[in-house]
Amino acid sequence: MSFYEKLSQYYDIIFPLNQKSVDFINERVNKGSILDLGAGTGNHALALAKLGHKVTATDLDKYMIDKVIEKAVANDIAIEAIQLPMEQIELLNGRSFSTIICLGNSLVHLKDFDEVIQVINNTYLLLPKNGKLFIQIVNYDRVLHDGVTELPIIKRDEEELTFKRTYKHHDNKIIFQGLLTVGKQTFKNEVSLLPITSDQLEIILKKAGFTSILKYGSYKAEVFSLHSPAIIIEATK
Repeated sequence: MSFYEKLSQYYDIIFPLNQKSVDFINERVNKGSILDLGAGTGNHALALAKLGHKVTATDLDKYMIDKVIEKAVANDIAIEAIQLPMEQIELLNGRSFSTIICLGNSLVHLKDFDEVIQVINNTYLLLPKNGKLFIQIVNYDRVLHDGVTELPIIKRDEEELTFKRTYKHHDNKIIFQGLLTVGKQTFKNEVSLLPITSDQLEIILKKAGFTSILKYGSYKAEVFSLHSPAIIIEATK
C-alpha cells in the first residue's frame, strides 16, 4: 500500500476539519460555483457543498478523490469530484467559477515558480470579474527565517497513530519527510516543497491581474505577521 493510499484512510483523523476555516470561506465567497484545487479528501469542498454551494473538488491523487466520492455518497451531498492536477486546470477552460480555493498547503507541492505562476494565471482566467481566489499555505516566511526543521508530532492515541513531520532545507527547496505509524506499521514519504513567501505570492498574484490582495495570519482573520502559523490570501479579480 502506497503512502498516500494509507494517508487517505487516516487523513480526516490526522487533519480534522477546522470549522473556523469553513466559516471564513463561507462568509467571503461570491454567489456561484466553487472550485477546490488540491482538495484532499474533500473536507472543505463537502462542508461548503453541504451549505448549499455548487462545488467541484479536484486532486491529483486517485485515492483522495475516491475518498471524496465515498464521503459524498455516505452523507448524501451533491458534489463533482475530478482527478486532476492543479497544473492542468486549463482543461476546465470554458467553465466559470465564482470562487476558487486552494487550501491545506497544496500550492507548495508544485515543482517551481513557473508552475505556481501558471496555476495562478489559470485561476485568474477561470474567474469572472470580482471573482475570488483563496490560498492557504504554511507561513514560509517564518520557516525560512527561523530555520524550522520539524513540525509538532500529531498523535491520535485511540487509533494508535502518530505522524512525524520534518523539514530539510536544501537548494531553495524544503524536503518534507513524513513518517506515519499506525499500530506496528510504518509508512514513509519524502516530497520536495517550494517555500513560497508572502511577498513572492503577492507579486505573482498582482502580475496575474488580481486587484485586491488581503493577507491573514489565521482563519480568525488575524493580521498576517512573521510569526503567524499560516498565510491565508483572499485575492479578488
